[in-house]
Amino acid sequence: MRRSASYLTTIALLCLIIVFLLLSCRPEHHDVGPYGYWNVPDGGTAVIENTNLTSAGLLTNRANTTWIIRGEVTINDLSVIGRVIIGQGAVLHVNGLINVAGGANLTVQGTVNCTTLTQVGNIYYNDANMQVSGQYTAAGGTSIYLQNSVIKVNDLRLQGSVYALENDHTQTTNVFSVFYFTGTNLYLNRASGTTVCGPVLFTYNDDKGSSGVSLNDYTNAAITAKPELRTIYNLPSDISFYRYTDQNCAPLNTAPSPF
Repeated sequence: MRRSASYLTTIALLCLIIVFLLLSCRPEHHDVGPYGYWNVPDGGTAVIENTNLTSAGLLTNRANTTWIIRGEVTINDLSVIGRVIIGQGAVLHVNGLINVAGGANLTVQGTVNCTTLTQVGNIYYNDANMQVSGQYTAAGGTSIYLQNSVIKVNDLRLQGSVYALENDHTQTTNVFSVFYFTGTNLYLNRASGTTVCGPVLFTYNDDKGSSGVSLNDYTNAAITAKPELRTIYNLPSDISFYRYTDQNCAPLNTAPSPF
């Protein structure tokens, strides 16, 4: 009996050793998702798709996390501290405010509508349709990057800079990006020391800012370069286009990292 018990003990120990070795050799998986937007770990990514989250109030994307918006999503307010990507074809309805904090990044490849947009971090619009019914403020030191996009706005305050990309893709597609002013009490204010560079047009030319740079009528040149420009962005057939006269810069080909 003693010999049999000893034999069984030996077998059990061998089994434990084998299990331990198998577990210790198993590769580690740090980011095993999928995660909900509320529990994304540091360095992780969450997908928010086809949902109404208005009952959640303000949604805050934390630093060093990424949210990807797909389908049609409705929320109350959005605070971007890490990175948020509005995917191609996605539609994001924000009932109130979008705030992009310093060091954060927002990429828009679909449609977004909100009441107020304040950016202290950078935003990249790529084939985007951005609609801000109230005030859009780009704070000092920030950048707006544009490619084949339309920004529909009532009140635009440019304390940062605007860079419209120019490359083979833009030249064979929309050519220009456009700030389309729509609504009542239109307002444009470009601060001094800011840069507006590349193929970007404005549909309003009463700049109240301190830049000292005028906007010239560019309608004929724009329509010659892209006859269907108004149709592409669903603009009124008689809308005029204006361009800042200090375009003495070399346009960027691509948006910088991390976009």
